[in-house]
Amino acid sequence: MENLYDGDVVGGRFCTVLGYCEGNDLDFYLKQNKFLTEKEARSIIVQTVSALRYLNEIKPPVIHYDLKPGLYTVYTS
Repeated sequence: MENLYDGDVVGGRFCTVLGYCEGNDLDFYLKQNKFLTEKEARSIIVQTVSALRYLNEIKPPVIHYDLKPGLYTVYTS
């Protein structure tokens, strides 16, 4: 999870300031590679569920309403 530096409501919309995360997003990765291995898919799912569980457990809970491949950063070595 990226560092959250600030958050505010602007024009009735909640905005956040996050740390820069270098790499391509999952949408770009899928367009280049066409598929994920089972190991890659499992890793993404486990990390996503872990993050959603954390967001649900904090008080007040955070609801993420916009999960999509373009929001996942893929780190390659």
